[in-house]
Amino acid sequence: MKKFLAIIFAMITVLGFSACGTEQEPPVEEVIVPEEEIVPEEVCYSLGDTVKTESIEFTLDEFDFYKCLSNVGDENCYNPVAEDDESAWLYYRSSNPYNADDDHIIVRISFTYKNIGKTAIDNISGIESGHFFIEYGDGYSFGSFSTATKNSDGDYAYGFEIEPLSDAVNGRGALKVPIAVMENTEEQLILAVQLEGQEFKYKIR
Repeated sequence: MKKFLAIIFAMITVLGFSACGTEQEPPVEEVIVPEEEIVPEEVCYSLGDTVKTESIEFTLDEFDFYKCLSNVGDENCYNPVAEDDESAWLYYRSSNPYNADDDHIIVRISFTYKNIGKTAIDNISGIESGHFFIEYGDGYSFGSFSTATKNSDGDYAYGFEIEPLSDAVNGRGALKVPIAVMENTEEQLILAVQLEGQEFKYKIR
């Protein structure tokens, strides 16, 4: 009887080991970590940097604040008028819309651009060109600039074409803004330039 019981016990033990050997481990769940969305940083350019579109190569050369600018379309177009030059000051003050009162200041820009395409393009100047805007502080926007481009006669004008393979030309612009834009130097200041459907931002401060 003891021998019979020993055989039964041995068989149960063998069957137990066999069952354990065939027991499947629970599947390991694959943990999918969602990819973090990568938001590209906004690219800002600096004064003197050159940007390009398909047809235009553009460089911002100057950005300054003034109280009075010449508005005559000669070589002095949008150049500052010194307040200590009494004759010039009185002339431009009487005939010039680019005078700032105590609450405002005039932003003056000078830029260079070139036709790098294969066909003629309209110059990027106009009475209200719609190409240049000021972005200031927390979402404030001012624009658009009045601008003019230097033509083949050396005067500043708008409404003419620039041929391919021609030399780079100079353009100038002016925009009257609240004086806080100049005085609050801790606030961000950007010149946004729109060319052929693309926008380029120059960080002034």
